[in-house]
Amino acid sequence: MESNRVSRWGRRRDRPRCRTGRLRKPEKLRRDNPPSNRYRSAVALTIDYGTRLSSTFTCDDCGATETRYAAYIYDDHNDTRVSWYLASCCHHNDQHEAYIDATLGTWETEASDDHVTFCCRVGPFVDSDMPACTLVDAKSAADQTVKGRTLTREEGLSHPRIGEFWNVVDTVLSNDISVNWHVYGHLQGS
Repeated sequence: MESNRVSRWGRRRDRPRCRTGRLRKPEKLRRDNPPSNRYRSAVALTIDYGTRLSSTFTCDDCGATETRYAAYIYDDHNDTRVSWYLASCCHHNDQHEAYIDATLGTWETEASDDHVTFCCRVGPFVDSDMPACTLVDAKSAADQTVKGRTLTREEGLSHPRIGEFWNVVDTVLSNDISVNWHVYGHLQGS
């Protein structure tokens, strides 16, 4: 098996080749395993699957029983906890959408003075089946004590940590298989 050969255009071929010289296909992503490094986003954040929780809840808008996923997220560079996320996966009007709350702050102590919570909606947008993300008002949930200060959409748009929030959202949508499948799974057949 050959790998890393230089093509006639001078570029390296990083994917391994089989004996016939054709490129090998990358392995399929399975729903029951966390994704490997090749599926991670460019941001160096990792979901801590040891803290991942799954629960059901009753949607305030439609009264249906929906699923919620939560876990801590770590920064790979300095191995520190940077966020707690809560992804509520809903079906409204036969549309797959998720509300992702991400609480950013320091996690070394029990205090939540510096915690801020952003929220976004991920789902179909304006006459399109393709999902899009938009910042929405974060809601204070009675069962969430780590939320700190919840931000409105306007406060979130001007907050200095908005970039960190979108990095967390990218990590959740890329690496949490259940949330990814909920948001993008219906597009697999098209």
